Formats: sequence, structure tokens, C-alpha cells
Amino acid sequence: MNAYLPTELRLRPSLSLTSSRSALTKDRIPQLDGLRGMAILLVLLWHYRTAIPTEPGTPPAYFVRATFFMMWSGVDLFFVLSGFLIGGILIDNRQAKNYFRVFYTRRAFRILPIYMATVAVGFAPRLLRTPISCPDGSAPPSGRRM
Repeated sequence: MNAYLPTELRLRPSLSLTSSRSALTKDRIPQLDGLRGMAILLVLLWHYRTAIPTEPGTPPAYFVRATFFMMWSGVDLFFVLSGFLIGGILIDNRQAKNYFRVFYTRRAFRILPIYMATVAVGFAPRLLRTPISCPDGSAPPSGRRM
């Protein structure tokens, strides 16, 4: 990713793209990736626990409730891991001259494209349902869906 940034936004311009990637893999902690995956799984299971058909007061319902009791903590675990990883990036690069500019620019390049794509996909059905004009050629009344 460093190769795509302008020179003034690179934290370590002396590193090439390949050495930058090997530095990332060298410092990467695979156990944290596994823990992050578990946190995501916990969150997904917590949200889909209501899809399991059980009658209240039955043994399966008790099992589901007991099994999913602490799965809400996946969100907390994910936030703690994110804070740890982002904090590590900030601490590692605190001597850089353009410290905050580089950090926030990289975060924007990482977050905004997927955010904009998600918003576009979310609004596409709404935009496609809205007629540009009424069948008789007049403009649709404002605030009313056709």
C-alpha cells in the first residue's frame, strides 16, 4: 500500500514495497488474526441466535440460551483488538514528521472506499425504483413514491 501513496504520505520512504510487506508479515501476530476471526464469529452467532427455532422453557431453548449467553462480548473483543493494533501502528511511527496526516490518510484510503460502495449498494434499489417522470411526462410530486 505504501507504493500507492504520494511520497510525502509515506512513513518510511526508504523501504520498497516488497520489504514493506515482509516487515508487515514479520511483525504480524497470527494469533491475533485468529482471535479477531473468533470475535467476528461470536458477533455473527449472537445476531443469528434468534433464527434457531426453539420453544421457550424446553431443553433446546435452555441450551441455546446457555450457549449464546456471552457471545455479545465479541464486539468488545473486536474493539479491544482494533485499539491494540491501531495503537501499535501509532506507537511504531510516532517519530515520523507527518505522523497524523499519514495515519488519517491511510485510514481514509482503507475505510472510505468500502463505505462508499456499501452506501451505493444500499441506495441503488431506492434510486432505481424512483421514476424520473410520470407516465404522462410530468414530474412526480415531491415526497411521494410511485
